[in-house]
Parts: sequence; C-alpha cells; structure tokens
Amino acid sequence: MDATRPLRSFVESPTSTYSTLSAPAPSRKKEWSVNDAFVAVMGVTGAGKSTFISQLTGDSNVVIGHGLQSTTQAVSVHESTVLGDRKLWLIDTPGFDDTFHSGEDVLQQIALAFAKLYEEGARMTGMIYLHRISDPRMSGSAILNLDVFKSICGASAMPIVRIVSTRWCDIGDKSLAFEAAQGRQEELESTDRFWGSMIKDGAVPIRHTGTVQSGLSILRSLLHNEVGPRPALALQKELVKYNLPLSETAAGKLVVEQRRKIEAQYRKKLQELTTERDEYLAAKDREASEELAKEIEKEKQQLEALKARSAMNSLQMDFKQMNADMLNRVSTSSVKERNDLADNEREDMRARIDFLSRQMIELEHEMDSKQRAHNRQLARLQAQSRGRAAQEDNSMATQAAQLVTAYNQGCKNTAMKLREYEREQRELLQRRPRRADTIPFVIKWAHKIF
Repeated sequence: MDATRPLRSFVESPTSTYSTLSAPAPSRKKEWSVNDAFVAVMGVTGAGKSTFISQLTGDSNVVIGHGLQSTTQAVSVHESTVLGDRKLWLIDTPGFDDTFHSGEDVLQQIALAFAKLYEEGARMTGMIYLHRISDPRMSGSAILNLDVFKSICGASAMPIVRIVSTRWCDIGDKSLAFEAAQGRQEELESTDRFWGSMIKDGAVPIRHTGTVQSGLSILRSLLHNEVGPRPALALQKELVKYNLPLSETAAGKLVVEQRRKIEAQYRKKLQELTTERDEYLAAKDREASEELAKEIEKEKQQLEALKARSAMNSLQMDFKQMNADMLNRVSTSSVKERNDLADNEREDMRARIDFLSRQMIELEHEMDSKQRAHNRQLARLQAQSRGRAAQEDNSMATQAAQLVTAYNQGCKNTAMKLREYEREQRELLQRRPRRADTIPFVIKWAHKIF
C-alpha cells in the first residue's frame, strides 16, 4: 500500500466486514493518509474532551457542554496543524455514560472508526484518557469508562496512552481542595484497579491546567516519543485480525454486562414497587397505591425502552434465527386471524347458552315455589273441610279441584318452556365453531416466500 495515498474518511459507513456497524457521516469529507498522526480523546461525559480538542484545533464546530447532558453524541474527527507540517487528527468520542446513546451504541461508533483505521494500514499515535480531578470519588460510570478504555487499548498499547487529569485550574494551587486533589491523584496512580496497572504497562499520567500550552505539551509527549512501529489497539486486532464479533471482544463483553446489570436493577426495583403497592392495597390506602402505580409504570417504560434500544443496537445478527422468527410470525398471524373469528362466535354462543341456563334455573325455581304453595293451600282446604258441616263439603271439593287444575296447567306451560330452551341450547352447542388445530399450509406458504 502506498503510505501517502489519500484515503476516504474513516467515519463513513464502510463496505467491508464492518457494514453491520453504523456511524453518522461527517459534515464534510476529510482526506487522510496512514502517515498522519491519529490521537483519540476519551473519558466520561463532562471531563473536557470537546474543550481540549477545540483549544488545539480552533475548530468552532466542536460543541462544548457546560450542563449535565452530554454534547458529543457521535464520533467526530478534527484536523490540527499546531505541531508543524505533519497533519494531526484528533478523534472526539462520546462517553459510555452518554445521555442520548447506550453504551453499546457508543462502542459501535468507536469500534467502527478504530477498525477502519487499522484495516487501511494506519495506526494510532496516541490515546488520551481525561479524568476530572475534582471528582471526590470514582463513580460507577467513571469506573465503567476506565475499564472499557483499558479493554480497547490492551496492555501492549499502554505506552501510547496518556492519563490526563483535568480541572486543576478550578481548584487553585494553595487551597485545601488542591491538597485533596493531589491526594486523590496519588491514590489513583497507586491503585491497580484504577490507573496503577496502566502505569505499570507504560501509560503516563499528566496534569492538564486548561491552557493551550498544557494541551500542546501532552501532544508533544506522544508525537516526539515515537520509537519503532506504533502498536495496534486490542480492539482493532480483535475485530480485524481475529474477526471477532464486537460483543465477544473484551470491551464488548464489559458493555453488554453493564447493560444486563442495569436491566436487573430495573427489574428488582419494579418488583419492590409492586410489592409495596400490594401492601398499600391490602391496607386500603388508595392514594398511596395510585402513586406507586405511576412509579411502577415509569419503571416498566424505562425497562422496555432499555430493551428496545439494546435490540436496535444488537452487536450480532443471527440470520437463521431471524428467518425462523419471521416464519413463526407469518404462521401465527394467519392462524390467529382464523381463531379470532371462531373465538368471537364461540363467545356469543357461550353468552346465549348462559342466558338459557339461567332461564331454566328460574323456571325450575318457579315450579318448586308453585308446588309448595299448592301443597299448603290444599292442606289448608282439607283441614277446613273436616271441621265443617256436610253441606259445605261439595263447595270445598269444587274449589280444591279448580286449584289442582290451575296448578297442572302451570306445570305444563313451564315444562314446554324448559323443552324449548333445552332444544335451543343443543343447537347452539352443535353449531359451535372449532379452533384451527394445525398450520401446515401456512408453513408451506411461508417457505415459498423465503
């Protein structure tokens, strides 16, 4: 390869192995060659990455944030000629605690840029990691960013790493806060969990005072100390040389594991809120229950959003599984349409049968009630007839006969209604539609499509 041949911008969507990764196209095309110097700037959101790059490039397009939300939402490349005729490219990256993108999405963008450089024959000149020295402790997001940075670089690339502590200008050099910051830096440098292991492998810690001269000295420490071939990053070798999926690289495993931890935390909190709501319901505290229901719904939405974003930014694509899912959806949807129609008819018939059953029960209760009333009236008449004179016997007997006739007619009418309801119920049961038991024709049709 001709080392001086201009190459296309390495943040454009490639046509090579990395076409499954996505990164936004730059606002203008930038030509570079393998002889140029490439320095990536990484760190947590708010560490000063964009400010550092803006000072050294004079690029007004670098957006600098001063609030809680991250401003660097995609990998961007900025040209600098502050160190002479050699062209220098500073690569700005989002943090893995980015406000708008998941850690997987951020890693995809960074991996695309680094893998493209390596594939075209270029090597990184330096890797700068920025850390706010004003932070009183290493937060969870700071530890994640640092661990992923270590995994991206690898031990063999640590000699081109500069661990830059920022915000010294906000402290003052004669205050108690300055002494506390010095103590924190010493702890970071001596602890293997943080910077210690990196320093042992060749990384260099440097303080950045926030001035242009301080930034230039950091770049000179990288450009003027190049001895022999520049090392490749661990992530570059994993993706290009060993052809690993991004999710199986060291950095990818860390990011995926972090996402799973967050999902587990949401599920745990959701379960706690659900339990608390049930306790309030048991105590009939409706107002508190409604508030908890709102919190539960919010947690559900956050969990679903996290899953959806993770699915959109999936680091692997299994075509066989995708095809199987498609076939299953086609088969299920066709049978579901047929079964839904049967379910609707069956539901209407079930309602009619239930109505007829209730009518039959009411008629049976009415017959029993009439039978009991008839028996009571007949017994009363018989008792009265025994205590009266013989001349009244004929009148009482006539009245009793009329009562029996009326009762028999009522029973006959009720029995006719019962037989009519039973016949209608049998007809409904015979006409009840059946569900589709098999779907071979749907599967056969789906295979013709795919």
